[in-house]
Amino acid sequence: MSDSKSILSYFKESELVTSVIAKYSLLIIFNACLLFLCAVFEVFGVGMLVPVIESIQGDNKGSFFANIASDLFEYLSIDYSPINLLVIFGTLILARFLLLIYQQRLARVLSASITFDLRKQATENLLNTGLSYFSRKNIGELVSTIFVSSQNSGGLLEYFLLMARGFIFCVAYIVTAAILSIEFTLMVCVFIVISYFFVMPRFKKSQEYGGIEKNLMDDIFDQLQDRFSGIRTIKIFNQSNNVSDQIESLIDESKSNDIRIMDNKLISFAFFEPFLFVMMIISIIFGIQFLDLPISRLVVCLLVFTLIIPQFKLVNGNILQIKQLIPHFTKVNDLIRTDNKPFTSNGNQNISEFKESLNLDNVSFGYENSQEKVIQSISLNIPKNQFVAFVGPSGSGKSTLADLILRNYFPTSGNILLDGLDINDIEESAWRRLITIVDQDCYLFNESILNNIKYGHPDATDDEVYQAAKLSGADNFIDKLPDGYQTIVGNRGTSLSGGERQRISLARSIIVKPKILILDEATSSLDSISEKIIQESLKTIRESTTLIVIAHRLSTIKQADNIFFIKNGRIAEQGNHDFLLDSDSDYKKFIELQNANE
Repeated sequence: MSDSKSILSYFKESELVTSVIAKYSLLIIFNACLLFLCAVFEVFGVGMLVPVIESIQGDNKGSFFANIASDLFEYLSIDYSPINLLVIFGTLILARFLLLIYQQRLARVLSASITFDLRKQATENLLNTGLSYFSRKNIGELVSTIFVSSQNSGGLLEYFLLMARGFIFCVAYIVTAAILSIEFTLMVCVFIVISYFFVMPRFKKSQEYGGIEKNLMDDIFDQLQDRFSGIRTIKIFNQSNNVSDQIESLIDESKSNDIRIMDNKLISFAFFEPFLFVMMIISIIFGIQFLDLPISRLVVCLLVFTLIIPQFKLVNGNILQIKQLIPHFTKVNDLIRTDNKPFTSNGNQNISEFKESLNLDNVSFGYENSQEKVIQSISLNIPKNQFVAFVGPSGSGKSTLADLILRNYFPTSGNILLDGLDINDIEESAWRRLITIVDQDCYLFNESILNNIKYGHPDATDDEVYQAAKLSGADNFIDKLPDGYQTIVGNRGTSLSGGERQRISLARSIIVKPKILILDEATSSLDSISEKIIQESLKTIRESTTLIVIAHRLSTIKQADNIFFIKNGRIAEQGNHDFLLDSDSDYKKFIELQNANE
């Protein structure tokens, strides 16, 4: 059983295992007690066959089990007869069977409960993790870990209990046999230990194949999620067959690995069970020839070792299964750990007002594992209810700056202050109530237009929804739809045009009445009429909202109170539109280039 010890040592350092044991300790202990009780019933149940056979033969040798039965019958004032002995035997075996059924159900409930907890904890951890973590992770892999690996990890406890059951029953059978003949039992135990040395390599192979299985499962989930999300592009470029071949190749590789896993188990069983069986026959012959065992004890020993083979097979099979699932457990453990991912900062200041200004004080930022600074020593001031614009060439750091203000990322150095308070000291939920964004690539959920607009404010009234839609210019097209606000927009809003999606997204932001509203190329997909409607809406919103606009269109940015021209992660110039045009500025050249392209 040395390999089971290595499994236990593998898990003992895990914080996840510690938390599971702490939460379900009573159920786990109760399970162990049931298994122990089953083993006791099994020992005495099988042992009762000795006095049964002796009684039938009329040859009472005064064996251990016969003496126990005799004392019990005398205490209960029952005749010592084969019939009564058989009744006791049947009662013990039936009790063991019923307890075992109950234990198995309890183990399944425990496994399902742990799976639920793992999925819940993993999901909550991910929802509280910073965006930088997701930028280096495959979504398909995360989904696979939450659903497939969590279920397999929850099943690990069930396999542990099955392994424990097999081990406890093996011990019970060995104890029973030892009571009948210690020499005979020692010889069989030596054979069992020898057999395990031959199957140890199978355990290592099982863990290796389990790791391959987990990686393939992650790749398949990632491919399916990625390709079906981009199904429109696949169709446009006529790549359906190529995508099908790629996914089929992964599935075929998974099939081959599944066959290797089954072959590994078959090789183990093909050797283990016949070897034990041959050793049992040799042991019985030895017992008859050299140990001079009575026929009653020999028959029971034969039964015991017939029963012990499937139990050792159970132990062996579940060690293989546990080894195979260890890579799944490792993935879940990594997902639930809190020391290997950036969690969103949650301060303790619960504020609800924006009183004076938003300041960036010497802010720099670089992505993880990159020496290059995307934002370099930026300092700026945005007074309350001012309309400011971030302008500059693509890749200059405008959207990254917006992400820093949103607290999606954290500055490498410097501070972002709201009314003199570091935004990282503000409660996450409080900050999200103050600020929101409308992206160029806005994300809509596969729900109704009404629910998408209300997403950030679920308690909003229908009138508030209609007003937000009107301000964003979305009401014009919504009213023309057959189902109006109840129209299902499809996955990522694919049933709507790009401009329609952006207007829904703008309405979703307007309805929460933010103190700071960021528009990141939010009007880039709109026609001139829709853009003009939104520009008029922004004039109304400006009265109570600070606007930060990232845009290339002159019509969007020329009304800004202050324009920050960002170049190579730095503020190269700032001022209003007229001021910057009067000088030989990069901004002026940028605008002239935009006009030439239009």
